[in-house]
Amino acid sequence: MANIIKKYILSVYDDGKIITDEITADNCKVMESIELIIDSKGSSRIKQILYVIENVKSNNQGEVSDRVSFAIKEAANAFSVNTSSIIDKLTRQLSLNIDSFNNILNEYLNNGNDELYKIISSNVGAHTRIDDQRLIDLILDI
Repeated sequence: MANIIKKYILSVYDDGKIITDEITADNCKVMESIELIIDSKGSSRIKQILYVIENVKSNNQGEVSDRVSFAIKEAANAFSVNTSSIIDKLTRQLSLNIDSFNNILNEYLNNGNDELYKIISSNVGAHTRIDDQRLIDLILDI
């Protein structure tokens, strides 16, 4: 019987683009985080915001704004919503514009700044507060 020596993730996009990524210990942790976000209890708003953040954290190539744009598309696909819905959650629902979100996310990624944590935590709903906060704490590990 043959042994598996490598595994890959194959992503096929609606524009015909195909990307393959080798599954490593690092991106396996990211996949677990992404699955945790999708499968967790709590509000879809917080889950979608955290999905974008986790996706950007896992992709350290390129400018944050480009990584956010890519992550928005990935989140929209994962949650079966339009990209405009994801953008709305990152901007209007957090009282930010997209440039502000990108800057705050960049500060979090590079300096561990807790402003992103505070903004997201202050926008959880009353009915999902416990589950949302637990997920925020886990993903942002501040």
